[in-house]
Amino acid sequence: MSERMELAYDFVRDCFRGKVRDDGITPAATHAYHTAENMITLGHVKDEDLIIAGLLHDCIEDAPEWIDASVFIRKHFGQFVRNVVQEVTLPPHTDFERKTLFMVRLMEEGSPEAVLVKLCDRLDNLRSMGCWKLPRQERYIEQTQKMLLAFGGRAFRNENAKRQLRLNSAIWNVIREIRRTLGEQVEW
Repeated sequence: MSERMELAYDFVRDCFRGKVRDDGITPAATHAYHTAENMITLGHVKDEDLIIAGLLHDCIEDAPEWIDASVFIRKHFGQFVRNVVQEVTLPPHTDFERKTLFMVRLMEEGSPEAVLVKLCDRLDNLRSMGCWKLPRQERYIEQTQKMLLAFGGRAFRNENAKRQLRLNSAIWNVIREIRRTLGEQVEW
């Protein structure tokens, strides 16, 4: 593991020290690890910057107040990583409806890197929502459906065709896994 990757893991641990997921047991940092793992295993991502962005995706919105996560990320991981993390970061105090609009807009207009990070994040949340009350699960599934519909058949193109092909493939692999995870719960 590179020094940058080790620093990213350390930063995630610092941002989420003492916090747990909704089940009340699982350390909150586990979600960041699972998001990066989804990027590697399902998306076949090898780009260290993109994996680091996946690890740090919640740090700006969830870091303790004494940490200026955005500045730290830019300083230690570069502008690209900071931009991707910022792109998936919700504005403070966002209600459910605004969050849905944010997610839909990200799927429609976001960079392929941000879309991939958000979908890998979403997949881990879907896999771990069993402890949530049923109405929250239903709202989350509905929000996920809106995100996927907004994404539609979007394909990303830019000057680096090989990179774009890999990102498109990674995104569709994650979408297939989200659909498989939701299984019979959702009518497509």
